[in-house]
Amino acid sequence: HFHSPGEDGRCRIGLAGAVMAVTYNHSPEDDVLPSMHPPLIRWKLEALHHMQNGRWVHAYGLVHLVEPCLFTESRLSFLRVPAHTRFIGWRTFNSHLRSIARTIPKLRKIE
Repeated sequence: HFHSPGEDGRCRIGLAGAVMAVTYNHSPEDDVLPSMHPPLIRWKLEALHHMQNGRWVHAYGLVHLVEPCLFTESRLSFLRVPAHTRFIGWRTFNSHLRSIARTIPKLRKIE
């Protein structure tokens, strides 16, 4: 989910949806997708979605607007999937964010 209302009235949201919600001040009732934004913003939001799920090669291509070379792709493929990719509540969301933060130094070395 990017950002959509759930059956219980609460917002169902992913990492990209959280960015959209805060940046554009969306209410929990709004159904918002990255495709509703200009291409450069859409690609960054989609990259966040791929990072959330540990699809580092896809995220790299969207961030850099070029597919990684084979050497870089092989290094990206060894990165771990972040903890709690389907987070529910603040504790698991916080754990998920910490897990991604631990991956950032490894991504910088790959670049």
